[in-house]
Amino acid sequence: METAVIIFGILTGIFLIVILFDIIPLASTFIGRIHIGRWSDTKKWKAITDKQGLKQLKKTPGVPITDNTRFTLIDRLRGQYKNKNIAAWQKAALILGAQNIKNESSDKMILDCIKKLTDKQGDWAQFNKSVDSAMLAFSILNTEAVDTEKIRTAMQKTAEILLDAGEKHETIPYNPSIANIRFVDTVGMICPFLFKYDKEYECQAAFDLGKRQLEEYLKHGIDEKTGLPYHCFDKENKANLGVAGWGRGSGWFCVALADSYNSTGNKQMREFLEIQMKIFADTLIEYQLSNGGWSRQILAEKTGEASSTAMISWFMGEVYNLTGNEKYLNCLKNGASFLKSCTRQDGTIDYAQGDTKAIGFYSAKLSPMPAAQGFVMRIEV
Repeated sequence: METAVIIFGILTGIFLIVILFDIIPLASTFIGRIHIGRWSDTKKWKAITDKQGLKQLKKTPGVPITDNTRFTLIDRLRGQYKNKNIAAWQKAALILGAQNIKNESSDKMILDCIKKLTDKQGDWAQFNKSVDSAMLAFSILNTEAVDTEKIRTAMQKTAEILLDAGEKHETIPYNPSIANIRFVDTVGMICPFLFKYDKEYECQAAFDLGKRQLEEYLKHGIDEKTGLPYHCFDKENKANLGVAGWGRGSGWFCVALADSYNSTGNKQMREFLEIQMKIFADTLIEYQLSNGGWSRQILAEKTGEASSTAMISWFMGEVYNLTGNEKYLNCLKNGASFLKSCTRQDGTIDYAQGDTKAIGFYSAKLSPMPAAQGFVMRIEV
């Protein structure tokens, strides 16, 4: 009898622990959303989102790769709950966002973060061979206070991974196991780094690869009727895959254009990118919702989503800086209004779409995401 009681007690304890791993995040979300979106003063809103972004830079929250909210302890134990590749571009977005604050405190936090990511020899502390890590490399290389020669070893390692893949496949696949598929995320993650690497270290091969990757997507990955990018396309038969107008995918293409423009020293490429930025901005304006946001599926939904809205709103600001045309500034301001509605009282940006599972399989989950926070930090309103 006593043995049965002990076993029952152990099983009950294990069950409660499993349940707590589910209840605590759900309770935290519920509490965090109390009084969400109550921001009338733009300066105060921007200040608190920046403050929260720096907090996340210091200790970056993980992003679940599953939409599952029940028995998540099982996924955690299997190592299927979070992914280091996703963490790379989340951290990158926060570093880029912190660079926009431009004060002594934010500069110090960026440098402290970079010190943890690299060693004293300028190599990576932990080398990540994934495509996602190129955006992290770009964010470091884009830091004004960094001595580019001291981090050359780390940057060269990342560049070599990309250049080797480009030599093998002509352009870079996101996943070597499906080497013929080109994703829109990849263009945003790698092209700015390749152009920046060429500018800093005079590597023509990096420039050529970045140009090839971008032009290839413009030719085969953009829907002719809507002007929106497909999630991906098959390089062999040029078939478009996934949906046209995945919200964050459009955001990734914004990053590819604007951060590449800001990174390259090639005059002809800058002129080309400026034209493409205007074309894409004019396309996206047509799909902005009445509440100022852009949706997860731009052509199919009428509910805004935070990560795509943050990326596209920042992009509109970049196009406004290029052209001085007020329509882009107004678009940015409307986007900021939507983002205010997604901002918790502590400055956390909420209602960002979760991680994409596969081609055509998009997350239904809306929750905080560090990358969305980072792009809000990059916005100037």
